[in-house]
Amino acid sequence: NLDRLEKDGIVTKVKTSKWASPIVVAPKADNSLRICGDYKATVNTCVEDEPYPLPTAEDLFATLAGGRVFTKLDLSSAYQQLELSEASKELLTINTHQGLYQYQRLAYGVSTAPSLFQSVMDQMLNGLDNVCCFLDDILISSVGMAEHLIKLEEVLKRIEEHGVLIKKSKCQFAVSEVEYLGNKIDADGLHCTDEKVTAIREAPSPTNVAELRALLGVITYYHKFIPNAATLLAPVYELLRKDQRWKWTKQCEEAIEEVKRILTSDQVLVHYDTTKPMTLATDASPYGVGAVISHVLENGDERPIAFASRTLTSSEKNYAQIEKEALGIMFGVRHFHKYLYGRKFTLITDHQPLTTIFGPHKDVPTLAALRLQRWSLILMSYQYDIRYRKTEEHGNADMLSRFPGKTDAGVATELPINYFSRVDELPITAANISEETRKDPVLSKVWEFIMNGWPNHVTDPDLMEYFRRRNELSDDQGCILWGLRVVIPPKYRKPLVAELHNEHSGMVKMKSLARSYLWYPGLNTDVEEVVRACEVCQSLRHVPTSAPLMPWRQSSKVWERIHIDFGTLEKTDYLILVDSYSK
Repeated sequence: NLDRLEKDGIVTKVKTSKWASPIVVAPKADNSLRICGDYKATVNTCVEDEPYPLPTAEDLFATLAGGRVFTKLDLSSAYQQLELSEASKELLTINTHQGLYQYQRLAYGVSTAPSLFQSVMDQMLNGLDNVCCFLDDILISSVGMAEHLIKLEEVLKRIEEHGVLIKKSKCQFAVSEVEYLGNKIDADGLHCTDEKVTAIREAPSPTNVAELRALLGVITYYHKFIPNAATLLAPVYELLRKDQRWKWTKQCEEAIEEVKRILTSDQVLVHYDTTKPMTLATDASPYGVGAVISHVLENGDERPIAFASRTLTSSEKNYAQIEKEALGIMFGVRHFHKYLYGRKFTLITDHQPLTTIFGPHKDVPTLAALRLQRWSLILMSYQYDIRYRKTEEHGNADMLSRFPGKTDAGVATELPINYFSRVDELPITAANISEETRKDPVLSKVWEFIMNGWPNHVTDPDLMEYFRRRNELSDDQGCILWGLRVVIPPKYRKPLVAELHNEHSGMVKMKSLARSYLWYPGLNTDVEEVVRACEVCQSLRHVPTSAPLMPWRQSSKVWERIHIDFGTLEKTDYLILVDSYSK
């Protein structure tokens, strides 16, 4: 190999050098060997970072809309087609069993080589539509054959002008299906490659953490094909925790088998197309959040472009359900930012209160929690409409949120959210409130409306207060919430208000305290009655005496004393200045 590299002018033998790096040998796909310098302890520690970014696979796939004919070009010895400057040649000297060799062209193993090469390739192909490039792999897509041949000729002309060589044996010309960056691409969209799917399907169950990480490494690459992958694989991810003992459970096995089923199905991700309407559907479970970005076809069908998901952190598992659903929206928007930013889309959720809180044409609700207010402000930079869709119709985003077995002992159970101040000292629990909510004729109707959707109008006067707040009401643990305040059933209203008055707060402070945690029609009236009826508060009530008027000393001349004040009258601001002597 060294003799061939020297013959091809890629390396030159030298007697001495100020720099020398050892070599490593890497096997290539065709079973040949590639000699690389091991620069991690030499050149790579000194070289300045190259800021040029590599494109992501998602960015490249987003340019393939409408493609039906494809050509894939592979460069021959890619990096080694770039000539080095004189100052760089000595830096890349390698120390071999045959002596020192100095690279004349860019070598594999240099940390900045990928960015440098990608920059050169992008400059070479700049201005050519429907042509994408990742390092030495070029993909050309076209709608028809005639257009494709013209585009192919343009690319080959650029390659010839820059003196770049391609490896014909690894190229595919004008085909209807091609493998590119680990995905199979055709007119319908993206598919998993048969080779990777076979490897996943035939993989045995892991017996330790190392084998599990290897299996998840392959699965992770195809996360975009798996709806709610984080929730589905929650039992498996638990085994990666440092404090978790290894135990491959039935739930772990079922999760992996479900992944294998999805990846071996006919799941197809359509090409991203800027001309088609787009939707983002999100959902949350006790263990993760998921999102799917889709195109709406002319017949009204939604076809997925990509799926995304992640598990919840320990603190996020303690969020109220409305905040988990909102977190799912924020995750989806941030994950698919490159697709969504700057273009109109429809945001779909199965949690109706969020259509008001995150409605693009509505002000940020002052009753929403600070976290929801902050997220609402972030969403203002996007152009979207928000739409509610029932859970049973929310298939793609919700499909695996309720995956059976998710409460296995290997998975952390969901913690109840504490909406009360010092709830452990109160005689009334969330279960008590939930039970009385079902028994009360008014609140039971309100709860049904929250879960199944509100009518366009109501005639029952007892429901009017709730109807006006319908878009801000939600359910958690069977209790009705207005924002983050619990709606109290009649049975517990007076006892709770009395309990909150144990510290004998005054009228104003008492109302503020009660409004922070509770709500029901007539809350203010009950607070006033409790405070006025409290004998302790009345006996200790402080009635301040009026201070005597202290007249100003009479002035003896002009400008001896002036009085200044500011005031507003009929939306006009005034500065008032009066001389105490002349008035």
